[in-house]
Amino acid sequence: MFIEAELQFRHYNPEKLEPGMLFMNHINPGHPDKEHVQVWKITEDYFHDELPNEVLIQENGYPVKPFIINDALIITPEEIGTFVIFHDDGTEDFVDFGVTEMNFILREFDGWLDILINEDTLDDRLIEPVYDEDNNNKVIITFIDEEEEGFDNTTIDDQSDLENYINDEEE
Repeated sequence: MFIEAELQFRHYNPEKLEPGMLFMNHINPGHPDKEHVQVWKITEDYFHDELPNEVLIQENGYPVKPFIINDALIITPEEIGTFVIFHDDGTEDFVDFGVTEMNFILREFDGWLDILINEDTLDDRLIEPVYDEDNNNKVIITFIDEEEEGFDNTTIDDQSDLENYINDEEE
């Protein structure tokens, strides 16, 4: 069974910046139709001998870590991993939940997604997620349920929509 949860980010202050850390940009602030948050991963190209970490932090802010949260569930960055895309023909694709998927969820679903949980723990104070044993015991997440009342899915129908989004991000 899937339940709805929110993808959230928390800033932290590392001892040292390293390639692969995540940062956030606020894109088009003040423009209601274009304003959004974008996550990006710092690469080796950002680091220079003469450029101290403090300057990078001053320019980009502190790095962030993703969490998936609802009232009875907290998924840590180490647990986030397997993203499932369900197709109309009953097949499914499993992909790693990376920066592209994070940005897609933030932009198209306002940060909301579904997480697979153990139904037997629904009555407990804390709900247990289901872990993907084939992917280092990462939790299984997907798009929010299209059938949910009040949800209007006008942009995502299948894997090709995510692929188009990925291609647009790379350009």
